[in-house]
Amino acid sequence: MKREEIQLLSDFPTRPGRGAIVCPVLARWPMPLADTLAHLPIASANAAVQAMLASLPVARARHGAHVALFAGDPFLHLPSLFRAAERAGIKRLAAYPTAQFYDGDTARAVAAVGYGLDADRAFVRSARRYGFQTLSFALDAPGALALESDGADRIVLHPGPAGPDMRANDAAAAALARAAKTLAAQKLAAKILVYCAPGYGRSLDAACALAHGQVVPRGQSAIA
Repeated sequence: MKREEIQLLSDFPTRPGRGAIVCPVLARWPMPLADTLAHLPIASANAAVQAMLASLPVARARHGAHVALFAGDPFLHLPSLFRAAERAGIKRLAAYPTAQFYDGDTARAVAAVGYGLDADRAFVRSARRYGFQTLSFALDAPGALALESDGADRIVLHPGPAGPDMRANDAAAAALARAAKTLAAQKLAAKILVYCAPGYGRSLDAACALAHGQVVPRGQSAIA
């Protein structure tokens, strides 16, 4: 099985055709903080995407690159962004950042108004209808299966941000490996990848070995 490596970047990769998730708001922060900060309500990821798309030359194909959009934005007008992406030669879109990473009371609040997984699923369905290939993130096997049923081409299992408790990180990595094993047994049409979140080190090896590839933050090497 040919393995994929997709980089999480703030701009398009310098090598044409290299797999990437392009999220320009990440340029505001250093890795490994960027992925965590992107999921907090402190900057407009979609405004940064709109500005980037407006600056791109028309109809220059960017094979392999997914442009990231935050599906939980209540002011997101998908048809406008789809048209802008199409004009810029974008063929692939990613649901990133995602409200799925909130927990506790915040998670219940965003779920109650249709954000989180529901927003990402709706985004995947809309983008697929418009003709884009799609990538979305999931925290577990049920979430991944739901996204696959909506037509996601690639699903990235994310362990969540690493914390100071290494035992908790190891437990999250083990849970991700179990999810990857469950999905591998399903023989899905979608490709399953693992996000190599900073701070986990080799603990994600088991999950990566069961997946089709990895998503790697900028400046970080693949771990498996």
